[in-house]
Amino acid sequence: MGWLMPVAMPLVVSDADCDILASWVRSPSAPSGMVMRARIVLPAAQGVSSTEIAQRLELSRPTAITWRRR
Repeated sequence: MGWLMPVAMPLVVSDADCDILASWVRSPSAPSGMVMRARIVLPAAQGVSSTEIAQRLELSRPTAITWRRR
């Protein structure tokens, strides 16, 4: 039997909230911390693992995990 990669449970985020988060990511005037949090939460809502999010965004895995939990 082979090892299975764990699949992250998607966060439950409403369509309206996803729209707001996406607008933050696109906004040239949004605070950078808010944009980073949106960049973490949006893929987490699609089931992307914290490890993958951290690699994509070049941040620490604990940071991705923290924002996923919040």
